[in-house]
Amino acid sequence: MDTPIEIIRVDPMGKVGGLVFPYLIQRVHDFIVEEAVVEADPVIFTRQVAARVWANDDTLLLLAALTPDGELVGHALCEMRDGGGRKFLYVLQCKVDRPQTDTIKKMIQLGEAYARARGGTCIKMETTRTDKAWTQEYGFKTFMHLMVRKFEGVE
Repeated sequence: MDTPIEIIRVDPMGKVGGLVFPYLIQRVHDFIVEEAVVEADPVIFTRQVAARVWANDDTLLLLAALTPDGELVGHALCEMRDGGGRKFLYVLQCKVDRPQTDTIKKMIQLGEAYARARGGTCIKMETTRTDKAWTQEYGFKTFMHLMVRKFEGVE
């Protein structure tokens, strides 16, 4: 049986958010290092995210997945963006340590409500995985492919 997971929007000034915030920010950093998705310095990126969350930047959504006993078992980091006059929620990071279908579904539902309240029309994300679950389980569709060509002699 799956452990019930609660998804919260993290506010470092709140009681629960204040307790999990340091661990969550470390997860943000570790995700960048492990996944190597963001082509930015992991420390600078993480500090910028932390500062924006502390400043209550309403364009940033940081979610924590918690067990009933308070264990942090997942997170999502999203940002409201505007492309061509259309607002959308862009998923920068999504990681769940205990894959349970309803955990990600809950995150998507919270993200959609958050984006809709700010005039968003969709959720976009990029992933290095070709996991069919994103399309079959969660309703995402491939919109475009990101092609990368590295320069010779450059890492």
